[in-house]
Amino acid sequence: MLDFDDGKTTKEALLEKQKKWRYNSLIFSSQNHQKIKYKKDYTEIPPCDRLRVFIPFKEPIKNEFDRQAVEGWFKENYPTVDSTCMGKNRYFAHGTLAVWSFKDKDKCLDWRKLKKLYDHDVLPSENLVSLDDIIKDSKGNETTFSELSINIPIFCPVCGDAEYRGNTDKHNGVKLINKKGIPFIHCSSCKSRKMGYKKSGNYYLHPNDGFHIKSEENNAVVFIDTIKCRLYSGCVENGNDDYVIREISGEYHAKQFCESNELPIPKNFPRARYELLFDKDDRVNFEKGYVNIYAPTTYMLTSITDGKSEGLPTYIGKVIDHVFAHDNEIINHFINDLADFIQTRSKRRTAFLCQGTEGTGKGFLFSVIFKNILGNDYCSQTDMHAFSGRFNSFLETNVYVLVNEVSGNFSSGSETLSTIEKIKMAITDDYIQIEGKGKDRYNGRNNCSFLFASNRDDALVIPVDDRRFNVAPKQEVKIHDTDWWLGDENMVEAVESELQDFVWYLKGFNVDKSNINRVIDNEPKRVLQQLSMSNAALFFHALKSGDYFWFIDNFSQEVTSYVTDTNMNKAKEVLDCFGRPNLDGYVIIKSGDLGALYNHMNQKHLTKQGFGKLAASRLGEAKSHRIGNDVIHGFKLRFNYPDNHQPPVLADEIGNATKNALFD
Repeated sequence: MLDFDDGKTTKEALLEKQKKWRYNSLIFSSQNHQKIKYKKDYTEIPPCDRLRVFIPFKEPIKNEFDRQAVEGWFKENYPTVDSTCMGKNRYFAHGTLAVWSFKDKDKCLDWRKLKKLYDHDVLPSENLVSLDDIIKDSKGNETTFSELSINIPIFCPVCGDAEYRGNTDKHNGVKLINKKGIPFIHCSSCKSRKMGYKKSGNYYLHPNDGFHIKSEENNAVVFIDTIKCRLYSGCVENGNDDYVIREISGEYHAKQFCESNELPIPKNFPRARYELLFDKDDRVNFEKGYVNIYAPTTYMLTSITDGKSEGLPTYIGKVIDHVFAHDNEIINHFINDLADFIQTRSKRRTAFLCQGTEGTGKGFLFSVIFKNILGNDYCSQTDMHAFSGRFNSFLETNVYVLVNEVSGNFSSGSETLSTIEKIKMAITDDYIQIEGKGKDRYNGRNNCSFLFASNRDDALVIPVDDRRFNVAPKQEVKIHDTDWWLGDENMVEAVESELQDFVWYLKGFNVDKSNINRVIDNEPKRVLQQLSMSNAALFFHALKSGDYFWFIDNFSQEVTSYVTDTNMNKAKEVLDCFGRPNLDGYVIIKSGDLGALYNHMNQKHLTKQGFGKLAASRLGEAKSHRIGNDVIHGFKLRFNYPDNHQPPVLADEIGNATKNALFD
């Protein structure tokens, strides 16, 4: 169905042409013939002849290539025809009888015999081949174009099985490669019919695919970051061994970059997320939609050599042992966590705090060992000021950070966006609000794992229920003063020679997954927790944790203005009751009696009502408990005792009658 509706072809001219056609045809008028029409802006379109021509074919068109060839022939021979009239989805409504001319030539049009049917240029898309196109080799086996070897005979994807070919069972194409190293297809059959790009029989690779091939070969890339909507280029620059990715100002500079790096200019530049993916080895993966900021070091990429993962290297082991103050419990926990870090390359949700005077090796451990293994560009040293400002983009671009001279109260949450709260979120959260200088804030990936260091005894105030910090004992000896230190330069050389073996050791380490992202409750941490707790907090923590010996160790028998003999004796009675649990292992204490012990140990004068409110906020409300026929309103507590526990005698001045009454 040909459509003439632009007014350039008149009824008389078209009827005159019909007389010369040697095949059946019908010319008729459309519904809008000689009617006034209007554009979208309501501008009037004058009336004109609007005609259609119906031409039956001898046989149907069965493939897209032939359809485009016939459509192209009509567009070339009838320039005023509507160019979309042969579209596969075209619909024609009924016409009118204002013009009606049927010529019966007793035959339908044999479109295969149209002169120079394949001489016109086919659509540009038909001159291109993609890496994922399915191609048949000379044996008829299907594979993708990218998997075909060069110079392998194939069936042309355009005409290989076309009916107009006489020998459809024989291959007629080949995969070649041009001077720029980009593959293409040459088909002798298409060349004889003047088909393909500029009638050469060649079908060239889509420029996007050519760009990807040369980008991989030349280790250079241009892409649009889908997160920030900016153009970036990446390559190894002259005088620099590292792969550098930089933002470029516009499409002009992007094309200049392509030309200087021998990249075909794509139809459109690829889009990908430009982000740091610590667990990925490849820099560019457009199929999965990312360009990786992180470049693993050779230490991380080199496969394990047999027998090289069996033991901790000598000097690296000594450095770790010294920094963590020879505490096997914290060292084993650190090695287990570090091995999982290297194996999974996933962010840590706990951190280690190293304590020690200056020169104990914390900086050496970080700079010489961690930076070399993980990559100098992805590890940084900072202090707490990095968390106090507005800008925190370092959380997105680093994988390991040493925070020096850390201090603060992690048990307080009074200021929602305080420095301490920001550190808490940085340790635990995978995604965080990222803001760089002069850039909009956005929700970005937090890639940082942390090592904290301090020279102070009470650097951190850590709550009892902390789930973030593993604490090492304080190291007082400078690392340079140890008998195994080889001198600064020799020590760096010795440790660097062990780095690959150390990575292999960690990769082969049998990680205890149950301890990952867990903190250990060791004595150095308990010391910090106690330093940070008030007397009231220590008292109720000991009650809740059942720390019987904390009460024994901290019970004072001195008489002061706050402590009378009467109050002390009452407090002793309560403490003695702590040592005499019932058959179920519990101790039932009246709220008022527990208040007497609290007042004695903390030198307070709280009333029963005052202590009751304090205890309710820490232990919950007091409840009624039945013991035999008696009902006691108070608290039910369980304490931890050694297996051979015997109730202690607190003081000789407690009379025998009192002791007998308590212990009978």
